[in-house]
Amino acid sequence: MASPSPSLSTYTYTPLAKPHSSIRLLSVTSLPTSPSPYLILSLRLLPTLTSAPYTCLSYTWGPSHPTTTVICDGRPFEIRLNLYHALVHLHPVVPDKVKGIWVDAVCID
Repeated sequence: MASPSPSLSTYTYTPLAKPHSSIRLLSVTSLPTSPSPYLILSLRLLPTLTSAPYTCLSYTWGPSHPTTTVICDGRPFEIRLNLYHALVHLHPVVPDKVKGIWVDAVCID
């Protein structure tokens, strides 16, 4: 996979306003295509008391390398290759009513 443009700075988390008041949920907004070889992701904050359904994924299984670059909120972000494959696989099967995916090592700063 090609390296991201050097003009892009690495992804940094938006701090949570108050501890335990919100969570980050990940959305896959675009799968890799020929114009963009990257998986495009978005993180958003949701109140912890929300009733919006979401899917949980713990992916700390398998080797920590190799990693691959995805684009999260417009910035490069490194993830394990097994998480990349899980997100690509899950994208078409996550129901529309689900508001995102909580991925432990991505959604926790």
